[in-house]
Amino acid sequence: MTEEQNYFIQILADHINGSTTSPRSSINWSEISQLSHTHQIGGIVYYQCKDFLPESVYSSFEKDYSAEIYYYLNREQDTNKLIDAFKKNDIKAFLIKGLAVSKYYPVPALRTMGDSDIVIHGEDREKADSIMISLCYSRENSPIGHEWQYYKHGMEYEIHDNLVYEELVTQDKQERFFNDCWKYVKDGVLDPSFHFLFLVLHLRKHLMNSGVGFRQFMDLALMSKKEPSLNWPWIEENLRKLDLFDFASRCAGFIKQWFGIDIPMATALPDDTFFETATQAIFNNGIFGFENSDNQKNATVNAIRKSNSVSKGTAHIVITYVFPPYKTLSGNKIYSYLHGRPYLLPVAYVHHIIRGFSHFSASKRDMKNNFANSDEIQKRDEYLKKWGL
Repeated sequence: MTEEQNYFIQILADHINGSTTSPRSSINWSEISQLSHTHQIGGIVYYQCKDFLPESVYSSFEKDYSAEIYYYLNREQDTNKLIDAFKKNDIKAFLIKGLAVSKYYPVPALRTMGDSDIVIHGEDREKADSIMISLCYSRENSPIGHEWQYYKHGMEYEIHDNLVYEELVTQDKQERFFNDCWKYVKDGVLDPSFHFLFLVLHLRKHLMNSGVGFRQFMDLALMSKKEPSLNWPWIEENLRKLDLFDFASRCAGFIKQWFGIDIPMATALPDDTFFETATQAIFNNGIFGFENSDNQKNATVNAIRKSNSVSKGTAHIVITYVFPPYKTLSGNKIYSYLHGRPYLLPVAYVHHIIRGFSHFSASKRDMKNNFANSDEIQKRDEYLKKWGL
């Protein structure tokens, strides 16, 4: 790690532990600013370092801090009103991830989030949609599948009727367990121990797919530190049943190394080489891995690992590229006519294939970028195994 990367982690650790961050004279604050932007924690850096931030970056961090406070307060207010509207109309709902874990942060508003995730029963989807439209939320995709996206005041809201779906990296038993979530909901709040398990699964999903940054590790660290009701024997038992234990114990090891937090479960500390390699990968990832071009071929490797066959895994990627799922196509402006018209999917497939031929060179390049050679597959496989995956 560079000195700036080391200091960046120290800032996060200080925030998690409620400690004062000490200045360092040799720090390149432009690099800290870039890291803060890609990992969406500019407000935390400002909070920890405002007394000694250099003038060249002070206003940028102050804007991040102010914007995070503003969006959090508006998001919290809007989300609470929406949940209340659901309750008045006999729609059971609970929050997951972002807003639900922000309460564990020293300053909840500084837990940034791209969206608010709300889970409801599938049979309530049309009623929930009508309520949201009446409250001036705009829906960005058609009411099919397990996830609807809405926008209001520049903020995104995702309504789900399942916690796990369409996941190449998720086992069937994991999907069954987490989609049976309602037995763990009381008075509109998800049981913290179940929620902790889901945060582990969600982190695993992003790490195996596009990649993951530090924020999701911070969620686990702060929840383990601040939530007194966590049932650790139950958590560990279910981690083992769900084949998540090895991964969770390695996450606990990194959390201890980075933040000095001891999660009260079996912890596997990484060796020095893997610690450096994995930490650097997470720095490169940004918040969800989109900054890291090394992650382009992860889907191919995941397909090969799941099918235990290079040919089957490659075939899966080719088929998905030629016939993308409705959600993928409808999210592309080129196929905007699909919004609310899933019956036009065959037309969109023909359109997609014709475009592929008319832009053959670009399509060929895109396909090539998704494929991995044997060395890349082996390297990625070894990396995931070191994560307990």
